[in-house]
Amino acid sequence: MATPASTTDSQSDARAWQVLAEGFTLFAAGAAPVFSIIQAIGTLTGDPVVIEVATDPGRTLDVGGTALPLDSAFVEVLPTTTQAWVLAGVDVASGLFIALVAWLVYRVLVTARTEPGPFRGGMATRIFRISGLVMAGGMALSVLSGLPNLLLTPDGAGLTVSLSFLPLFVAAAIAWTAEVFRRGEALESDLSGLV
Repeated sequence: MATPASTTDSQSDARAWQVLAEGFTLFAAGAAPVFSIIQAIGTLTGDPVVIEVATDPGRTLDVGGTALPLDSAFVEVLPTTTQAWVLAGVDVASGLFIALVAWLVYRVLVTARTEPGPFRGGMATRIFRISGLVMAGGMALSVLSGLPNLLLTPDGAGLTVSLSFLPLFVAAAIAWTAEVFRRGEALESDLSGLV
């Protein structure tokens, strides 16, 4: 039985999108460490680091006749050698984290394209790993994003450290997807035992 031309066209379009997504994630896995190393080299060679510091309470900025409160300002600071090495290490760690997550996503995409069904090839396990990495690494990077202010502000003046819960929500959504795949694998296993 011949398949209609529109079906084969849509299948080839879907395959092209899959290959494009694989290529993008593979590029991200390779580019993230390279860009983070470039950033680290800039930090080590004397590029200034931009930090946020608190200003005097009640200070305002006149913009077009309107007084806007000015609670903080961004300043450029040159780190010491030790501070630069610590900040460069954070840069490289963030790039490696992004590369690892992108590599795992790439492996999921390749498995989805090459395995005969969506619920085979350990997809649930891979997706759970991505969820754990996004949660742990994302929270760690959220805390480490305040490291420049901690290291470079004198006596902790204007110290601002932020903690983003976005990685937790993203990890929960990824874990939910992994659970769907795990249940799909279990159902497929049960059905193959019946046939």
